[in-house]
Amino acid sequence: SNLGKHKRDVYDISADYNYNFAKKFNSTYGIRYNRFTAGGNSLLLPLFSSSYNFSEKTKVHFLVRSSARQPSFTELYYNDKANTGNPDLNFEKATLYETGINCDFLSINLFLRDEKDIIDWIRWDTTQKWQAKNIGNARFYGYEMGLNKTIERFSTSLKYFYTNSSKDADYISKYALRYAHHLLTGEISYPVIWKIKHEIYGLYKKRISGEEYFVMDTNFSRKFSVGEYYIGVDNLLDKKYTEIPFVPMPPRIIRFRMELTF
Repeated sequence: SNLGKHKRDVYDISADYNYNFAKKFNSTYGIRYNRFTAGGNSLLLPLFSSSYNFSEKTKVHFLVRSSARQPSFTELYYNDKANTGNPDLNFEKATLYETGINCDFLSINLFLRDEKDIIDWIRWDTTQKWQAKNIGNARFYGYEMGLNKTIERFSTSLKYFYTNSSKDADYISKYALRYAHHLLTGEISYPVIWKIKHEIYGLYKKRISGEEYFVMDTNFSRKFSVGEYYIGVDNLLDKKYTEIPFVPMPPRIIRFRMELTF
């Protein structure tokens, strides 16, 4: 194959301690040790989280978590007419800081993610091959807000995500620096007739590069004593858009599914 033959072993040891006081305050302390035979790398990754319940429906939380990702075999060794791997890639490392509040129907979270040795596929113009590189360090920060409400059998959900970064690029990024600057999702579910449920899902995304699109999915479903019938339409508006540069997403798709339970 284009990857060749390669091998690596991974050893993982982790420990956690949870403390709960008066069913109000809860905290978790953790540590994880990773050892990778390839390159002789070892990592120590701590975790701390805490939460406080003001009431049954209101909770605040705080989280600090370190993580790491070793380069995939594709990123290290893959080679074809459009992509070139890099066997000298370093591990990608990140520390996440998050705090927020969750109420009966509202949630608000703030986050800061400090990333080092970010792995990405990049190129400087469309005539070049994609190359796997460690593109340096960056801080990603933002917030998310969510509303969820159910009244009898009618339920709605609305979520908004804002993300920004300290890093700008003078090259074309395939993944890491094509993040969603603004992301809005919405969902409505309600009964129609004959015990049929109708769901509508919408997504608006605007990337930091300026690309934006809006897509909708919808489906009808009905449960029976022995299973469920389902018919749905993905990309209802038949929008043309991409998640990966120059790779178009599928057009409108109609799906039918029948599940039987015995």
